[in-house]
Amino acid sequence: MSVKRESIPSHYKWKLENICKSQAEWHDRDNRLQAAISRFSEINHPPKSAEHLQQLLEDFFEMEEESNRLFVYARMKHDEDTANNENKALLDLASSRQAEFLSVTVKTRSNILKLGEIAIAEYLDAIPHLKLYHNHLTNLFRTKKHVLSAEVETALAAVSEINETASNIFNMFLDADIKFDTIKDENGNQVELTHAKYIALLKSPNREVRKNAFFAYAKEWMKLKNTLATAYSCSVKKDVKLAKLRNHKSAMASALV
Repeated sequence: MSVKRESIPSHYKWKLENICKSQAEWHDRDNRLQAAISRFSEINHPPKSAEHLQQLLEDFFEMEEESNRLFVYARMKHDEDTANNENKALLDLASSRQAEFLSVTVKTRSNILKLGEIAIAEYLDAIPHLKLYHNHLTNLFRTKKHVLSAEVETALAAVSEINETASNIFNMFLDADIKFDTIKDENGNQVELTHAKYIALLKSPNREVRKNAFFAYAKEWMKLKNTLATAYSCSVKKDVKLAKLRNHKSAMASALV
């Protein structure tokens, strides 16, 4: 039988309380992030001074850190029990907030690029503290040719969650829906096959155990081969289309930027 998470000693499990003490705190942080994103729109325009650029970058990275904190917590909470609808709802909310923050990212990037590298260099000289962001700013201009108009970038940010549909379908099947038969191990014991046990059973010295593990594992995947192939095909097409849209030579080239 599969081991239930609640039966595993606590010292083997991650401590989500180090990220957020509770889901109540998570929601409180999410509300503050949502308010911060709203306030940020007041200063999110092409910087007119080095001080403005500093405030823009400091506020932006503070929100990015918080957005990542909330998403990591929700992702890990979901992974504790992928069949738990409350955990899934929390992850969906975190994903939506990340998509909202992505829209902020798009506009911030566009506003900084409008300044040009010469103006940015002058701002960096004016306030030494800004040199902390030198690498970030350098990468912005390095990838400038792949940045689209503000309108197009905003539209792409708005559908960023939809672009992950194929991946989400696969992950739900992988982590929640797929169930495997039981097989006998080399000691003759009935073992419920799981992803983790599959790897161990493939290393068994008994050829029959390895064979049975392989076919029991493959059988469940083959039942949905057409569904999974369609999801994968959609994912590939999405990557290719986005790469072309951003003036990359290929999807691989886009991934390596």
